[in-house]
Amino acid sequence: MPGAFLYDNRITAEAGLSASVPVPAAMPVENLLDPQPRRRARLLASAASLTVDLRASAAVDCLALLSTNLTPAATVRWRVGALESFAEPTSYSLDNTEGATIGPNTMRVGSATAADGSSVPVYRNSATSQSYVQRNVTLAANVRYRWTVRAMRVAGSGTTGQIISAVYHDGTGTTRANLSMSALPLTGEADLSVEFLNRVAGTYAMYMFTFVGPEGGDVALWNGRLTPIAEYDSGTILAETGPDAGGNVILVSPASASGQYFRMDLSDGSLPYIDVGRVVAGPLWRPRWAMEYGVREGRLILDRRDRNPFTGAEFPTRAVANPRTVTFTLPIAANSELHSAHRELVEKLGAAGDALWIPELSLSLSERNRRSIWGAVNAAGEEAVSEHVAYSLARRQFRMVERL
Repeated sequence: MPGAFLYDNRITAEAGLSASVPVPAAMPVENLLDPQPRRRARLLASAASLTVDLRASAAVDCLALLSTNLTPAATVRWRVGALESFAEPTSYSLDNTEGATIGPNTMRVGSATAADGSSVPVYRNSATSQSYVQRNVTLAANVRYRWTVRAMRVAGSGTTGQIISAVYHDGTGTTRANLSMSALPLTGEADLSVEFLNRVAGTYAMYMFTFVGPEGGDVALWNGRLTPIAEYDSGTILAETGPDAGGNVILVSPASASGQYFRMDLSDGSLPYIDVGRVVAGPLWRPRWAMEYGVREGRLILDRRDRNPFTGAEFPTRAVANPRTVTFTLPIAANSELHSAHRELVEKLGAAGDALWIPELSLSLSERNRRSIWGAVNAAGEEAVSEHVAYSLARRQFRMVERL
């Protein structure tokens, strides 16, 4: 499978950076913008979050955490979206004695016992028309939400009265959405949920309607939960990194995600603090073809072995690190890629800029962390040229040495 380049880093010097925990003055979060990955930022906790404000919305495919001290047991989570979309879920009671209200055709008829042993409110339709339970919630602008309620049919016969839906509107009665929820099962409990995009910030009323027939029916409703949804959420996953991978964590989203803010949640219970060298993110150039055979991967050995010319004794000295290196030839589509992505890569980076090379997008996260390289793709004093080998095909040889 083909690989990919990240050469247009969207986290620039203008970006805003913040951490959820204290950082020492000698290792501030601003070090994440330093081109030298070994100049790290330190988060003084074993679990912390980093938030990046790009100052404007941007599309990204990949996020790379470089030169960290994370271990294979660490977990990471990457989210893209509005700042409010990173908030934790909020729970709401649907009990009419604890903040919820009920409609004129609705009666509170006691409580039922849920599967977990908790006591939950039960409501009944007092007429043949709709009844509802209402709960006010606070919503941010241009954020997608998931509204979830736990429901259980307590009494009643027939097949009517099985649907619960939700409507929310502002205080003037303007309906913002009519949200159909899934069917309420005849027996047992179920989480019923809907997702919606809220455009205007404010406090809105969420209505849970129960549609019941003339035979009546009692419904238990409880555990309302409002969950903001980011444009992209990797979920909490194992970092699968370590010293052999340079502490790098290379995350790739299934599709481009756009947002002004990034949130990275890091956790490693084996560490007293978390170090991160660089954070880079941006779109990927995914060449049409994979690397040609003859790829050379390994390490540039910086260790020293000095020998005494009189006695022959050797004095080995270990380097702090032996950077990874790769040499490969990449076929490039002459008409589309050569005059667009490859040309931009050369012009944007020159020999001073760095890029991320992912050799195969199909690699597991563990192998992707080990084999991906952040470093220069063009060498100083050398030609960064492609060779036309066919009418619509060119090829370019790259040699990269990891920047530490």
